[in-house]
Amino acid sequence: MIVKQAFILAAGRGERMRPLTDSLPKPLVKVAGISMLDRVIQKVSAIAKIEKIVVNAYYLSEMIETHLKGLNSSKIIFSKETEKLETGGGLLQAMQFFNPNEPILLINSDVVWQDENNEVLDKIINAFDINEDSILLGLKPKNEFLGYYARGDFNFQNGKLNKPEIYDSLSHVFVGIQIIHPKILQNCPKPPFSMNYFYNNLKNVKGVELSGKFFHVGDIPSIALTEQYF
Repeated sequence: MIVKQAFILAAGRGERMRPLTDSLPKPLVKVAGISMLDRVIQKVSAIAKIEKIVVNAYYLSEMIETHLKGLNSSKIIFSKETEKLETGGGLLQAMQFFNPNEPILLINSDVVWQDENNEVLDKIINAFDINEDSILLGLKPKNEFLGYYARGDFNFQNGKLNKPEIYDSLSHVFVGIQIIHPKILQNCPKPPFSMNYFYNNLKNVKGVELSGKFFHVGDIPSIALTEQYF
C-alpha cells in the first residue's frame, strides 16, 4: 500500500503535564533533547512517498505554527483551529488539505517510539488494505507499552479487535498511530467530536501489532523514565 498523506494531531492541552504545559504545548515538550512533535515529523518525513504532512493545533497554536515554520519543510501544512474541535473534528477541518479518495496516516504528536529503518510505519502502511479497511490501528501488548499502567483499549487475537462491555483488563493498547480512509467521515457528527466515535463500531476497525519500543509519555515523571532509553 502507498500512503502519500499524513496528519499529525497536535491540538491537545496536555493537562496531565501541567504546570509544564501551562506555557508550552505538549507536542513541543522535549524528550532527550528533541520535541515529541519533531520526533514524529522526522519519522513521517523519512517515508519517501509522503507528499504532505498536515499538523493541527489549538492550544497555544501560535507556538506550534512558529515552530513548524522554523523547520522550513515544503511538505508541512499547518491547520489552525480557532475553537476546540477534538480529534475527529480536527481531522474533518483538515480535510481541505487532503485527497479524500486516498488513505491518511494519522499520528498523535506525543507518540514516542524507537525502531530500526522506520519499520513501525512501514508495517502499518503495508498492512492497510484500501479495498477492505476503513481504520487500521497500531497496537502494542499492554505490558510492552513502557510507562503505561491503565486497563488497555482492546483485546486483540488472531487479527481481530474485541472490547467486551464488562472488563477488568484488556490485552492491547492503541499507541496513537493509525491509517484511515476519509470515507469514514461521511455522515459523521458535527465538531467537536473524538475519533473514538469511529472506534465504537469495531466492524469497521482492524488492528495490527507493531514492532519497536513504545513509550507512554503522559506526565512529567514519564519523561525521565523514557529518557533512560535514549
